[in-house]
Amino acid sequence: MSLNTSRLLGRRGLISGGAALAAGGVLSAAVAGPAHAESTPAPAAEPHLPTLPHQIEAEQMVDYLRMLPMTVPPGTEPANQYKLAGDPRSTVLNWGRPGRAEEYRALAQCSTFVTKTLMRAYGDGTSTGWATEQYFHDNFYPGVPTGGSKWSPSAEEYQAGFKGAAEILNIQQVKKPVNLRPGDLVAIDYNDPDSAYTGHIVMIRKAKGIFRNSVVDAKLGGNVTPRIFEIIDCTHLPHGDPKNGTLANYEAFPDSRIQPTVDAAGNVTDWVSGTGVGYGHMIFYSDNTTGGFAGYRWSVNSSSVYSAGQRWMSAGRVFLG
Repeated sequence: MSLNTSRLLGRRGLISGGAALAAGGVLSAAVAGPAHAESTPAPAAEPHLPTLPHQIEAEQMVDYLRMLPMTVPPGTEPANQYKLAGDPRSTVLNWGRPGRAEEYRALAQCSTFVTKTLMRAYGDGTSTGWATEQYFHDNFYPGVPTGGSKWSPSAEEYQAGFKGAAEILNIQQVKKPVNLRPGDLVAIDYNDPDSAYTGHIVMIRKAKGIFRNSVVDAKLGGNVTPRIFEIIDCTHLPHGDPKNGTLANYEAFPDSRIQPTVDAAGNVTDWVSGTGVGYGHMIFYSDNTTGGFAGYRWSVNSSSVYSAGQRWMSAGRVFLG
């Protein structure tokens, strides 16, 4: 989630995706809907698409932080944290040296994690050098005076920028969920003046197929296709809940920030949640008529669904040319 600065007042490793899905979720490789809604082919199968630099950097941050304890002794702080609204501390995203997990640290929000990752992959000192503070200012919040403390777009500003990406260098708009590739960014504007956060932004890691829940999907009118994606993001609310909802669904599509407590016999006795950067799963709905974004679900356990009319959605793709 991305802090709304204008309203500031206010189990280790991923579990195997081969677990059986119980009632409430149906995974399918087939895509439903009129042919014209999905006329664009899905991305090429691995290994034909290379992993882009910003995804490599994001995964490196997540993978090293996952080597460190999620729960720490009283009086100490975990290396991986989400920066809540009102937290006066500065954003920290440290990429350490190879093999030095203890040098990695994250204290950030969804949008600042994305911005810092893009800066590391394409900013000053890189071969391209375009992802600078000036670039983000000029393309995502040009109306804000320069010289202040703002250095990153909010999720709301990313969403608006991706929607108008024809005017932005190095970013292309992705209009249909079926066309989302690893490395693409999906931004959501909560469109809520009373929220302390403007929205949320995630990075696509992998498309996982179709995940249906007839009761929840019907809340969007039924003429939709629910597409599940593994994502990388920074959040204080992990994507899923193994304690509430269908456990088999969560085990098939877990979140790296939720870890099991295991007893001496190897039995799971509890689940502990953390915050910060990690891997999770979200569902993005496509409209079967237009193919465009129709809404989203936070996780396979969530019974809430938001339409693209309620919460605006746009996606952008970084290109290196």
